[in-house]
Amino acid sequence: CIYCQMGGTTGSAADFFEVIRRKASALPVSVPALEEKTALSPEGYGMRLAEAFSLLEERVTIVLEDYHLAAGEEMNRLLPVLLKRAPRLQVILSTRSAPPPFFARLLLERRALVVGEEALAFTDEETASLIAPFVLPESRDELVQAVQDYTLGWPAAVSLLLLHYDRRGTGMTVENLRQAFHHSYLRD
Repeated sequence: CIYCQMGGTTGSAADFFEVIRRKASALPVSVPALEEKTALSPEGYGMRLAEAFSLLEERVTIVLEDYHLAAGEEMNRLLPVLLKRAPRLQVILSTRSAPPPFFARLLLERRALVVGEEALAFTDEETASLIAPFVLPESRDELVQAVQDYTLGWPAAVSLLLLHYDRRGTGMTVENLRQAFHHSYLRD
């Protein structure tokens, strides 16, 4: 498995090639480095990666976390070439936006999985267990709903909220929850 946090890349085909090339060194595959100052088209980078990955005898999964942060023309040109020419590769996308159209075929072939925003958000039950130390039991249900309404269940937003209350050392109420969201680091 190769894990790639897309938020840490520029979205350029060259950067993605280098990240995958370095991470592939832990696998029984060798992706040769490019000559210095060699620039390829996005499809060219996809073909270079596919040449190495097509030799694999076992399936390899590439996890692209936060794909929406780097998705763009170059990535959407590189990935179809790579995945078409390396049949043992499968991909998991974690994204807050719709995957590119070429993923439809991969989804049908069960070579891709898209983990969208619905699956990434905390459920009411998960939020309830996280906020339990900060609320009175009798106000739990009302506060769970308020936290979900304010954060849409996003783990980072819920975590910032809990950090806010932990640092203040106060319990959570619906009123001070509204006030907490006036702080720019929670609102934005």
